[in-house]
Amino acid sequence: MSFFTSRRHISRLSDPDLIALAISMEERNAYNLRIAASKLRDLPADILDHLMNRAEQSDAQRRQLLDHYRTHFGDVLPQTKGGQIRGLFNPEKPNAAQLNDSDDLYAFLVDMEQSALDIYHRATSQVKDTQTRSLFGDYSARASQD
Repeated sequence: MSFFTSRRHISRLSDPDLIALAISMEERNAYNLRIAASKLRDLPADILDHLMNRAEQSDAQRRQLLDHYRTHFGDVLPQTKGGQIRGLFNPEKPNAAQLNDSDDLYAFLVDMEQSALDIYHRATSQVKDTQTRSLFGDYSARASQD
């Protein structure tokens, strides 16, 4: 297997790697939600508010994860991105900025939220640290309600 094409499976990620993956995901999700809201500005205000609230929630979760990481593992985050993890993301997948059709944007956002839920479900069952498990479990439950 080539160095450049090898991708780790999520089951082989350490607790720090899983937290770093979640931080990266929340940052990407907040960005995509804001881009989608700006592209879909003709929608009713309550829908746009929901998108912006979700972006703020992703920002808050990212900050909470960063604080949790610093407390448990220090200041140096591993560079763990979804495209590096087998079975999670398609690295060729577009982001919201690359989509212009509203139906494509809606489908993208639904897929993005489902991916977040999937990652939190998997990570919750895998992490060893109880505080991290609780944090991921809370995020998973919140994502299930949206």
